Amino acid sequence: MSDNSAAPSIGLLLSGGVDSAVLLGELLQHGGRVVPFYVRTGCVWQTQELAAVNRFLSQVARPNLAPLVQFEMPLGDLYGEHWSITGKQVPDDHTRDEAVFLPGRNPLLLIKPALWCLANRIERLALATLAANPFRDATPEFFARFEAMLAAATGRRMEIV
Repeated sequence: MSDNSAAPSIGLLLSGGVDSAVLLGELLQHGGRVVPFYVRTGCVWQTQELAAVNRFLSQVARPNLAPLVQFEMPLGDLYGEHWSITGKQVPDDHTRDEAVFLPGRNPLLLIKPALWCLANRIERLALATLAANPFRDATPEFFARFEAMLAAATGRRMEIV
């Protein structure tokens, strides 16, 4: 067994989906300490998603996996009658990607974990975005600008991976 105490830590937004679960597995295999984050938004899928996160974490528990850190970021006041909050007229698998757009989703999900990481001397934060993600807040340019905004706000560098 290797000693991970000197290995750098990385934060990870963990959604309970396949993409972030695979990314967690990859990060754990590389040996550093992984701090998983779940952001509670109040979206209709949150209960099932958080249950999946907890089941998965219990199955992959190991010394370099930190306990789940949860944040509250309720979006009902922002998204109002959006299907993600109400559960009404939810897009299905035949719906175009644009119909599942959640305005500002990535910056909303990133800000609290990023600030927590900086306060705890973790300089990298990972999230699993789909390569085919058509939204502007999932581009390399967006993540570079988000990193710059954090540096301007805190005086510290963080890498979003």
